[in-house]
Parts: sequence; C-alpha cells; structure tokens
Amino acid sequence: IHPNGTIPTDNYYYQTYTGINRAIVGLGIRNPFKMAIHPGNGRIFFNDVGGGSAEEINEVIMPSNYGWPGIEGVRSSQSPPIFYRDPVFAYGHSGGAC
Repeated sequence: IHPNGTIPTDNYYYQTYTGINRAIVGLGIRNPFKMAIHPGNGRIFFNDVGGGSAEEINEVIMPSNYGWPGIEGVRSSQSPPIFYRDPVFAYGHSGGAC
C-alpha cells in the first residue's frame, strides 16, 4: 500500500480483484499471528496458526498460495494449488518439526 493509501497497480492480484481486495498479497493463509522483517535483507516472514496438526513460518513472496485449507504444514504428495509455496518451517502442535 502506498503512503497515500492507494494500491500499487503492479500488485499481482490487482487485475484479478476489485476494490480493497486488490491489495491481497497471498492466498491460503489461515490465521497469521506474528510478522517479522529480517533487518539485514528485508525478507518478510509470518507465522500462521494451523487448524489441526501444524504451525507454520512462511516467507512473504508474491504471488503465493500458502495452501490453507487443503494443505497444512509441508505439502505431502497431493497436487498443490497454483503458486503454492511450502512454509520455510513447520512444526507440530506438540513442538516437533513436521
């Protein structure tokens, strides 16, 4: 979003949606609860609460589909949606990596 509140026209989803939805930068996100920006390289990460088995740490890369509700944690053998991106790290609700 520009400082004046407008949505950049080069946003990937700008031509797909209308109104405020043109600001969408990613799909398949369930419940993001924290975000961090790497101070050295500016990469943006967010944590997403899983519904059943896994919590995720994802990197914001446009365009991306993070899989919810069909995929939670790292993708198994199922066919992913277009622009699907596995999390950088996924861990089970008990704390172990998955």
